[in-house]
Amino acid sequence: PTNCDQATVTVVVNAAVIDAVNDDFTATPINGASGGTTATVLTNDTLNGVAVSLATITLGPGASPNAGLTMNASGTITVAAGTAAGTYVYPYTICEQLNPTNCDTANATVLVTAAAIVANDDTGSVANGAVGGTAVANVLANDTLNGAAATTGNVTISVITPATNPGVVLNTATGAVTVAPGTPSGTYTIVYQICEQLNPTNCDQATVNVGVLNSAPLAVDDTVTVVESSVGNAINVLANDSDPENDPLTITPASGTTANGGSYSCTATGCTYTPLTGYTGPDSFDYEICDPNGSCDTATVNITVQPRVITVTATPVCDADAAYLDYVVTATNFAPGANPVTIRWLDGTSTQVQLLSGQPLSGRILWPGMVVSGGVPSDWPGWVLVNGLWVQAPDGFESTRPTSTVEFTVNPTVSVVVNYPPATALCNAIPTNQPPVAVDDADSTVGVTPVTTTVLTNDSDPEAGPLTVSVSPAQQPANGSVVVNPDNTVTYTANPGFSGVDTYTYTITDAAGDTATATVTITVTINPIVANDNDASATPVNGATGGTAVANVLVDDTLNGGPATTANVTISVVTPATNPGVVLNTGTGAVTVAPNTAAGTYTIVYQICEQLNPTNCDQATVTVVVNAAVIDAVNDDFTATPINGSAGGTTATVLTNDTLNGAAVSLATITLAPGASPNAGLTMNASGTITVAAGTAAGTYVYPYTICE
Repeated sequence: PTNCDQATVTVVVNAAVIDAVNDDFTATPINGASGGTTATVLTNDTLNGVAVSLATITLGPGASPNAGLTMNASGTITVAAGTAAGTYVYPYTICEQLNPTNCDTANATVLVTAAAIVANDDTGSVANGAVGGTAVANVLANDTLNGAAATTGNVTISVITPATNPGVVLNTATGAVTVAPGTPSGTYTIVYQICEQLNPTNCDQATVNVGVLNSAPLAVDDTVTVVESSVGNAINVLANDSDPENDPLTITPASGTTANGGSYSCTATGCTYTPLTGYTGPDSFDYEICDPNGSCDTATVNITVQPRVITVTATPVCDADAAYLDYVVTATNFAPGANPVTIRWLDGTSTQVQLLSGQPLSGRILWPGMVVSGGVPSDWPGWVLVNGLWVQAPDGFESTRPTSTVEFTVNPTVSVVVNYPPATALCNAIPTNQPPVAVDDADSTVGVTPVTTTVLTNDSDPEAGPLTVSVSPAQQPANGSVVVNPDNTVTYTANPGFSGVDTYTYTITDAAGDTATATVTITVTINPIVANDNDASATPVNGATGGTAVANVLVDDTLNGGPATTANVTISVVTPATNPGVVLNTGTGAVTVAPNTAAGTYTIVYQICEQLNPTNCDQATVTVVVNAAVIDAVNDDFTATPINGSAGGTTATVLTNDTLNGAAVSLATITLAPGASPNAGLTMNASGTITVAAGTAAGTYVYPYTICE
């Protein structure tokens, strides 16, 4: 038994499998406002495959994700009231009590939700927009959070859409909606939002409808003053009217007749009034104003129609021997139109002697009976012309001196008494004769044809008296003579051969012996002479025989519009033809071509001059075409009389059958020019014969030649 030995048995005992499984409590969220508790996290955890219990494991909570969450010893998680909404992950660990190091960790997920928040629409109003006030005491009154009343302690108010009028305001600190004084009537809306203070994104919106009630406008009576007979006086009746809400006001359109015959018309923006023509005194009419909401009020326009007032100053003046009246009319309380003055002139017997209408408010008028022409007086009141002489006599204006009454009317009328200006160096009491006026004249004639001018046609006498005409020797023209006729016309005759401009002076004398002179300008022309070109190229002349190219160059020439002939014009040659055979006969006007004149186109420049006025001339050109005579070289055939080439011989002349101007040619009228010889043995002689030299080869030869005139 003592024989023993020892050994060791090693046994491994493993810890049981511990399994902490994640928990998801989001399916049963907890209201963060009121708080709550989850189920235990140990429900799904196991130890050695069996559900754990607090008798077999130890629970170790991890760090809380929010101060409002607490994991209890039982494994439940308590969410304190007032915990912010959110998804929270809460870790924990379980360890085997038998083997404290045998542990496992898991997460519990908790969903904390926000409380229900509800913003409900509100409605409020103020009775008078002009006064304003509180339309809604607190928009939170009907709003809730988590089923309880929302307050400024648990929600925040903000404005999403303000009212269209800045006077309607939501106080976000108190929830009150106020209307500022003077806010126009109407319905205004404010969109506001409330958000949970615990969860600022937990919000809801609502609308506040605010009614601002309307107050009637206030129409105030108006007092205006207008002028008699004025038209369309504009009255701004709205100027003193008002609306409590400052709403725009319009006038109710109306028109009618006032108690005193005036008329009025009102549009939406103003009124006009026209008094009865000629009426002065009080008048009135009523009008109505309304605001955009249909509230209205009426007032009265009280009108005083004042009479029109004018003042007049009238001053008699003398200017350059003429009597005038300077005047100024001033309208003191109305605006007259253009040229509104009527002037009625009464002489010393209260008889109307002049009526002027449409006159300006100020100006200068002639004294009745005064006549001024071109700034020069030509008649005075109480003086008349008798046969061109002034005499003092009744003329209808004699009683305007020394005193007259002048009425100036622009409605009303003002009368002033005026005195005729006294005789001064610038205002003669007795008219003086005005000299006559002579005006220059112009006339014309042809050659020595006499021309009679009625010089008095454009002359005049300020006194309208008779005028006589005279021409002194010193006033005679330089290139002619004049005679004064019994009827005071003047006849002018030019000197023979003169043409151009001539003048003479004449004198007119009036009944008082005053004179004036003028000049008469006479334009003397001569008969127009026209030489036209003659072109006879269409009818050429045969230069060999000669002839007449133009029968008479005068055939198309004219003098004073009629035919020019050798009896009234003289023909002369200015430039003769380059060939002396082409001649213009100045006695007959014929252009002839002499026989044997060389062919060509010839011109002659000629001149025709009036025999009565030799300097009255014109030139033209005659064109003549001279053709050459017809020259005809006829082919010759000498084959009927052949020549023996061995012996040689001579033909007849080639000129036998040739012609010039239809007659046989001769060496005296033509020139023979042989062409190229067809054979050295053939020679054309000067006589036109052809010599065939002995020993010339047989053959038919064609020998060309040319004849020229």
